Amino acid sequence: FKILPNGNYLLGIHIADVFGQLSINDPVIYEAMNRATAIHLPGILIPMFPNRLAKNDLSLMENVARYADTHYFEITQSGEIIWDRMMESIAYNDKRVTYNFVNSRLEKIGCDPKSELDRTILNLQKVANILEHSVFSYVDSSSLNVNTDAAKIVLYTMLLENTYQAMYASSNGYPLIYRTQTMDNKELVKEASLMFKDADDEDIYRLCSELEKTSIPAIYSNTGSHDGLRINHYCHFTSPIRRFADLWNRYLNKKYRFRNAKDKEIIELAKETDVVIDSINHQMKNVEYFTNDYNKYLIKK
Repeated sequence: FKILPNGNYLLGIHIADVFGQLSINDPVIYEAMNRATAIHLPGILIPMFPNRLAKNDLSLMENVARYADTHYFEITQSGEIIWDRMMESIAYNDKRVTYNFVNSRLEKIGCDPKSELDRTILNLQKVANILEHSVFSYVDSSSLNVNTDAAKIVLYTMLLENTYQAMYASSNGYPLIYRTQTMDNKELVKEASLMFKDADDEDIYRLCSELEKTSIPAIYSNTGSHDGLRINHYCHFTSPIRRFADLWNRYLNKKYRFRNAKDKEIIELAKETDVVIDSINHQMKNVEYFTNDYNKYLIKK
């Protein structure tokens, strides 16, 4: 991160490159696809990758050089994105920071203007606020459980990366796993009105009104918008170690952005992507059933 001579911000988003150490044909990648996601349970984390890979070898560690993908954005004080550029890189992390550390610097202790790290944290907070009130002014962050400064920084840089990757793939006709959600519950409302046709008209009206406000759960698809976020093109791209959709999207991105995949290969990648989408959506339902059953077990226990 830096402030450019013209006063604009240069924001760099660095994500560890799983494919710097693994191949798409490695058995551990196939197992990750079967798992689809890391599973978070009360007091337990079931990772998508083996612990050593997830926590060490595939992560950006302090004072360790790692293969990475880097995406730079030039952002004005008013929130205009002047340009963006993505590249393969080697990232060296000088300091590992946590949400609590960042929040303590911003809220409790106060940042030291002489400290480069503290200046970076302050400027990232400014950029997050700019993105919140310009690029993503239509996103209701309150619905996303964002209640700290550190979480807001992560949220809006994540939204920026995920949105721009989806826009890039869509505008160029490249395959991608999109995260989609529809707010159209017309069929559900129609079914409900038929089921309760003998009920009082006022009760039916209230029921249908409430159903219209609800959203259908988000899924993965090869096309579509995310109505819940009010974003035309959106994907998961920033968490390749804990979500397979992100990992596959990064694989696709490498193919057509860095490896100059030809039309024939892109057609095959699109077919493979459809298979991966079906597999992830199916497994995500299994994860939901498992998580619900586990939570019920804890309540009974």
